[in-house]
Amino acid sequence: MKQWYIKRVQERLERHFTRNFARIPEEEFVCGEMRYNYQCHRVAVHHCFLQPENKMFLVYALDNRDQSTCLHVINRLPSGHYQDNTWGSEFRFHSYYFIKEILPDQYHRVPELFDNHRRDYIKLYARYWLIRLLRIQPTDVF
Repeated sequence: MKQWYIKRVQERLERHFTRNFARIPEEEFVCGEMRYNYQCHRVAVHHCFLQPENKMFLVYALDNRDQSTCLHVINRLPSGHYQDNTWGSEFRFHSYYFIKEILPDQYHRVPELFDNHRRDYIKLYARYWLIRLLRIQPTDVF
């Protein structure tokens, strides 16, 4: 029951993001570092501190190989290109959808902001009582 319901919520979220948010064209990406550490929000903040002219964006990422999804944080370089410094060259296998820009005054609380967005998006398409009953965590969905 739990896995079935999580899958339904994921399908609803995918439909929501792919229909309502703009997709970033693959041509606008350049290869970044490949850290693969599940800390994209911290990696992106680090790159903004190293180069203050970089920007950070919260995006919805869809893996085109297995249709898995997640909320993710990437950087935009001063040149206008986007860079994923967590997945590196793996960006080629993902579709990215803009959610919002993370502003410099929010950098110090990016982990909290990231977790709050995950919870808020799950609440859009999951019933509160089922989340509690099935003990669904944000990491189960994203």
